[in-house]
Amino acid sequence: MHIKFTKHGKGSAQKAVDYLLGEKDHKGDIRAEITVLRGNPDDVAAVSDNLDFKNKYKSAVIAWHPDDNPTDEQIAQAIDEFEHTAYPGIEPENRCFTAVLHRDDAGTPHVHIIASAVELGTGKSLNIAPPGWQKRYDLTRDMLNAQHGWASPDPEINLERSRLLSADPKTDKNYQAKLQITEAIAQGIEQGAITNRDDIVQMLDDSGIEMTRTGKNYITVIDPDNGSRLRLKGAIYEQSFEVTDGLIKGLGEDAGAVRSGDKRTLEELRNARESALESTRKYNSGKYRSGHEPDVGQRQDLGKESDLVLTPDVRSGADLHRDHRPGNLVHEQPNERTGSQARDDYSADRSESDRHKELRGAALRADKSAPGHMENGRREGLRDNQKGLKNERNRDAINRIADLTRRNHQSAEQLNGSVQNMVSQGSSHALRTAENHRIAEQINERIKEQLRRAAEATRRITERVRDVADERIERLRSLRNRSPGRGFER
Repeated sequence: MHIKFTKHGKGSAQKAVDYLLGEKDHKGDIRAEITVLRGNPDDVAAVSDNLDFKNKYKSAVIAWHPDDNPTDEQIAQAIDEFEHTAYPGIEPENRCFTAVLHRDDAGTPHVHIIASAVELGTGKSLNIAPPGWQKRYDLTRDMLNAQHGWASPDPEINLERSRLLSADPKTDKNYQAKLQITEAIAQGIEQGAITNRDDIVQMLDDSGIEMTRTGKNYITVIDPDNGSRLRLKGAIYEQSFEVTDGLIKGLGEDAGAVRSGDKRTLEELRNARESALESTRKYNSGKYRSGHEPDVGQRQDLGKESDLVLTPDVRSGADLHRDHRPGNLVHEQPNERTGSQARDDYSADRSESDRHKELRGAALRADKSAPGHMENGRREGLRDNQKGLKNERNRDAINRIADLTRRNHQSAEQLNGSVQNMVSQGSSHALRTAENHRIAEQINERIKEQLRRAAEATRRITERVRDVADERIERLRSLRNRSPGRGFER
């Protein structure tokens, strides 16, 4: 099992949610199962899209190897541990995220998580994957892999498989994507389906992975998740690659011996994870609980966004953080569950989820000093005075959100009035312009009529002058004919 964050987070969260709940994946294939395990995806999208931040949400994936075969309870535990890692020092009612389970036709699960980049109690930005996030999430991953014997993608743990891929996990930002493809090819080699590089090319093509180029010692493919180019180099990508008995043995026996992952004990891994979370827990407690920024000594680069500007659609944390526990998991047959059905499921059980929220909120808001709070991600023993203070903070947060909502409504009304005034002025100007145009057309017609009349008068005068001249010429001719031989007298 491994945990990774995607590059998404600046675009529309609603489009991301619609994709997760859609019946088809990015290749156009029907998804075998879609199940909402935590939260309300549409509410999370609404909160994220109403944030006045550049980075509105974070997107993560929890993926299992085909041989891991996690149970529903183990999947729920993985989400619990992810939440515990993502929100140290953040109260459960102030978290805003959703988890959606997908399964492929073979039944292999992976969980998509979308988390709004905001702490609901204060309205301040919250980055659950700040710089250096790999350390804490890798410890959570190794802890779960050690507990359940799942396969690890860490090259320092799974040495034999890592030799098949030539890439540096510390400098290659696409290392996890390359390793995932290599893992699938290694599984095909173990099963005897792949014996040379031609078989690898055929398998990639059958899997719908686009290849752009094949060289003497590499294969270049398109990452189906983000469209980036991945140059796959290593022993199995050589043009001369052929399966040998030694390679099969190395993949089978030696790799199986390291499936459990890190050699540290489960308790050592858990303590290392908690130690890595402690500084962030202190930072979050100062920033999001005391109402002011933490001291300089506690400051970390946990995100550079400013405080939240909420618009009217944003709801309170209690309405957003819905809980789908393992008992709510639905076992679906392939191709029988659709995205619309998944939406209907979590919308239909809203009343039941209210009871879940109350019970879960009481369990998770317990004293952190309780002995068993690390094992299950829950705390026991809620102090009455803490509950009163938290309820007071919740009321203050809701009042702040309501006040921001009223201000936004007032601003919207003022803006609407200004727009209406501009439209009215524009209409008046348009009417005046139309009237001026009509008057200009009338004047133009009058000028044309006057020119026509002047032309007609000129024509009549010309004809009259010609007639008078003709009459005089006729008169002169008549006088000359009456007096032959005599010249004209003056």
